[in-house]
Amino acid sequence: MNAENADHLIEDLHGFANYGFPESHAWSFALIAYATAYLKAHYPAEFLLGLLNSWPMGFYPPATLVHDARRSGVEVRGPCLRDGDWECTLEDTDDPQRPAVRVGWNHIKGLSKRTLQSIRDARIRSPFAGVEDVIHRARLARTEALHLARAGAFEAWEPGRRQAAWGRSAPSVMYCRWRLHGVCRSMCRSLKAMS
Repeated sequence: MNAENADHLIEDLHGFANYGFPESHAWSFALIAYATAYLKAHYPAEFLLGLLNSWPMGFYPPATLVHDARRSGVEVRGPCLRDGDWECTLEDTDDPQRPAVRVGWNHIKGLSKRTLQSIRDARIRSPFAGVEDVIHRARLARTEALHLARAGAFEAWEPGRRQAAWGRSAPSVMYCRWRLHGVCRSMCRSLKAMS
């Protein structure tokens, strides 16, 4: 190659260098945008599943993703310690072409990583048989059990979030009432003795 052609080639490369990167970047972004739109339109449940299991990433919190999926006709089921798992999963529905998404336990607010790992380890050993089994085997504190109840994770055994929360806190409440009743009785006896 002679010097004149080499200089011409270098000038062309300099000109393309200022334009080539944005063009190639735009092309790859367009491909990703097309593939994303295709998946969201044709496989909305699987698309949501992938986003939730890859979270945290992107700009949207899980609640926004779930609301958007519901508007697109995806059935989203809450976390469940009997039927669900650590991560989000797909579940069968009446329409085999449209599975439901079960939200994973790792999306329950208020639980520490240690608590989630304890629940996961207990579940790996064998499926949970009921609320008491979860609390006992995962060694959950009262507040942790309340977070699970409020998230609906006990609904398979104890329908109703409030009922599940009351059921989990009932032993402590009953103990407090029993202690208060005992204190009141003692005070009444003391007052009678004084009169």
